[in-house]
Amino acid sequence: MSEYRLEDLARISGVSARNIRAYRERGLLDSPRRVGRSAYYGERHLAQLTAISQLLAKGFNSAHIAEFFAGLRSGKDLSEASGSTRRTGADQTHRRST
Repeated sequence: MSEYRLEDLARISGVSARNIRAYRERGLLDSPRRVGRSAYYGERHLAQLTAISQLLAKGFNSAHIAEFFAGLRSGKDLSEASGSTRRTGADQTHRRST
């Protein structure tokens, strides 16, 4: 399993270190593994960043994405976790187009 420091994760994912920190603080990104003051991110974090970027590009906001990931973390299956997020995202799309 590969592990990345924050700067490496930012470079590989194309997401700025500042945004990675913000995603972590907002509950979108799982906490990294810590060894002393050093933080290490893995492939799971890279996959989460990819999903976050894709959802943001589709018009979902960070609150909806955090809700979606919280549902997955609490054991909901994908359709349960995405149900409220999908409706909310569709509502947003409708509101933007009117």
